[in-house]
Amino acid sequence: MLLEFGAFAGLTGGLLGLFVSPAFPAPDFFAVATFITTYHILSGYASLLVRTRSGQAVRRLLDLQPDTARVVRDDGREEEIPIDEVRVGDRVRIRPGENVPVDGEVVDGASAVNEALVTGEPIPAEKVPGDEVIGGSINRTGTLVVRVSKVGEESFLNQVARSIEEARALRPGLLQLVDRILHHYVRGVLAFAGVAFAIWTIGPAVFGGGPDLTRATFATLAVLVMGYPCALGMATPLAMIRGGGMAAERGILMRSGEAFQVMQELRTIVLDKTGTITRGEPAVREVVPTGGTDANELLRAAAAVEASSEHPLARAVEEAAEQRGIVIASVDNFR
Repeated sequence: MLLEFGAFAGLTGGLLGLFVSPAFPAPDFFAVATFITTYHILSGYASLLVRTRSGQAVRRLLDLQPDTARVVRDDGREEEIPIDEVRVGDRVRIRPGENVPVDGEVVDGASAVNEALVTGEPIPAEKVPGDEVIGGSINRTGTLVVRVSKVGEESFLNQVARSIEEARALRPGLLQLVDRILHHYVRGVLAFAGVAFAIWTIGPAVFGGGPDLTRATFATLAVLVMGYPCALGMATPLAMIRGGGMAAERGILMRSGEAFQVMQELRTIVLDKTGTITRGEPAVREVVPTGGTDANELLRAAAAVEASSEHPLARAVEEAAEQRGIVIASVDNFR
């Protein structure tokens, strides 16, 4: 509301200077009105930019779900269809290396599935018939046939995305307090603006002078402009929106804006180590050969053995060999 009053006062002062009193500094009034309006537009753009960037975390989360699924029909025929056409009860075949497209129960096959999205654990979970799989996780080793249990808005990924959006939309107690303060603050600013106008119009008459409309208008405009609560009205919601977006980018889901308020009261935080305060990805730090064996030759042999395994430690050995430029030999009869 103060924005409208300040811009209107500046515009009114400028028009008075143009058409009523040439003594009025019309350019100054117009400049103030333009500045207030421009500032508000830029602030709105900044708010939109923050919301857009925060929403990118939700979009990246939903991108984990494939656009299509390979459905196994009753006659054994496979048909690749859009994910929106998959129904509860359908059987979906998932090959090694593919993202799991749906939530469901394994009915055939066995594989290791990377569920770091959900658990944060880097070691893939072994899945056999009867186990549940979650859409967005990664099938590592074997082929699975999954019976769909949840689709659309009921799926895990969509529920997480909805929780993030709801948390961004909620107005925590701090923002409600700001709204209440602003409600009374606006009244106070308007009252002071009226007092400033009265001082320069009525005050001079007390001492035998005439009203000074130029100074009265300037004083009123100054109060309205300086009283515009840009920091109080915008900083708090922008900080919460951006904070929620940054948390989502790092895998932290804020279920409500109240979480930001109570965090200042935290004294103890308990964290799971693997994948939370560590990267969750093993890496080879040093190769220590014995018996005169060359370190690169030892690493080449170890990488050749581990190349056929999907275990995180095996991947670490293989990546260490690749980083050193070692050509990994093929292995026959791997068991």
